[in-house]
Formats: sequence, structure tokens, C-alpha cells
Amino acid sequence: MPAQITRLSLDVGIRRFHCGDCGNALIDDQDGLREELCDHVFAVVDWIGELTVGPATTPELAEALETIFENDNGDVVEALAKVLPDTVVFFDFVELARGGGHDGSSIAIAVDFASSGQERVKG
Repeated sequence: MPAQITRLSLDVGIRRFHCGDCGNALIDDQDGLREELCDHVFAVVDWIGELTVGPATTPELAEALETIFENDNGDVVEALAKVLPDTVVFFDFVELARGGGHDGSSIAIAVDFASSGQERVKG
């Protein structure tokens, strides 16, 4: 079973988001996406569409995620979720377009809630 995807539409963007396991800030209203991610983060697809592999990811899984990201032309969050463990939730935050030059944006963060960190690659 792949990771679960939770899609949330926000009117004014995401100001703060914390890991549900350890409570560390992943996004805050001063710095945006934090440079140091906690050990529960597998991946981030940021506002400008770049992939960041998180500390929870093994080298083998990191390579698989990067290959999928580079080669997928569809819904990249769905494609990435297919290789992540079922203990992972991919939060896909979408800020809707408001007009006046703001065309909307999104960020997706894959966070592990239950794994011990040992079984990282899906077959």
C-alpha cells in the first residue's frame, strides 16, 4: 500500500506546519520551509517545484524518488507516494489563485508517523 495523500486548499497560504510526531517546525511564518527537516520527513516538493529528499529517506529510496520526480509528467505527489511506505502521509497544501497577479502555489511534505525508520524501500 502506498503512502496516503492529504490535499488541503488554503485561501492565504500555509504559515506554519509542524511534524505530527516530534513537533518540530517544518514551515514557519518567518523562514518558510525550514532548512533543517526533522527525521520524520521523507520528501518535500516545494513552491517552485523542486524536490528535497528528507532525512528519513535511505539512499536507495532517495534515488528512486529522484528518478520518479525527474521522469513523471503527471501528478508527481501521487507518483512519489506510490514508493513510500504506508506509514507516510503526504500533505499537499494548495494555495488557490486570488487574482491580481497571484496565480496560486503549492507545497507537499511527506511525513512518517509510525515507522521505526528501518523499512524504507517498498518492493
